[in-house]
Amino acid sequence: MSGNDAQAIPEYRKVLELKPGLYEAQLNLGISLVQSKAFGDATNTLLLASDQKPNEVRPALYLAEAYLGAGDFAKAADWYRKAGSLDASYKTALLKVATAQEARGDFDAAIKLYAEFPNDDGAQERLGVILLQLKKIPESIAALEPVVKRSPSDANLIALAQAYVANKEPSKAQPLAARALAASPNDNELRLFHARLLRDLRKFPEASQEFLAAAQRDPKSVAAWNELAGVFTSMEQYPQALVALDKVKGLGAEKAGNFYLRALVLDKMHQDKQAVENYNKFLELSKGELPDQEFIARQRVRTLDKSKR
Repeated sequence: MSGNDAQAIPEYRKVLELKPGLYEAQLNLGISLVQSKAFGDATNTLLLASDQKPNEVRPALYLAEAYLGAGDFAKAADWYRKAGSLDASYKTALLKVATAQEARGDFDAAIKLYAEFPNDDGAQERLGVILLQLKKIPESIAALEPVVKRSPSDANLIALAQAYVANKEPSKAQPLAARALAASPNDNELRLFHARLLRDLRKFPEASQEFLAAAQRDPKSVAAWNELAGVFTSMEQYPQALVALDKVKGLGAEKAGNFYLRALVLDKMHQDKQAVENYNKFLELSKGELPDQEFIARQRVRTLDKSKR
């Protein structure tokens, strides 16, 4: 009872030598073995206890724990089910098996167990997340929508928003992300997620404010400055776009796409020489990775060179 299972185990074994088959000694020895992670010995001992009192919940419950610890998920599930049948308060203990299967990557098995708990919000959230990972988008949405309606936690809201994004429904995702962000305003990744949804809905002023807030909260966020540069370009606010691109440059994080966007902005501002330099730098770095932009860049370089002559 004081947690000294290593000391308790030999004492229980001595009791069983003196009085073989004593139920309480078998049960408590099995529990101490489980808590000491001696799962193989625990199952042998607890099976003897369960044989003596098959209608007692504790042997069944700790047998489930022992098999779970040993990685025998099928037997663990059987014993958790038995424990749940003996005492309804233990029915959801079966979800431990689903969690372990999910952690091991056995998603099909986890899905089957989570699906057995349609009214358990935690189980349905995990079900929806797994289905989303497996790109089973409609099924994911079907699992998550009732959960969000009953229990709109941040995790549920974000999971459903991600499912809507995967289903190309940003208009449904954005209000959910906004609700989650209102509850967790310091979560910069969530702010970026919400800002991207606003951008995809072409709500550029609102998106720019969110990206700017993210960049101000974390001035080293390359993602925030890049996104801000893109939104300012879409809004035709070219000087502001250049400021954002300069922030990326200052962080030493420029990539091919940054040079393309800078060239495009300079082109729009009729700064032809600098635009050509950046188009050429982009072409040098891209090397076939952005074929559409490369085509535009080559065309603009030819045009701008001709305008100079």
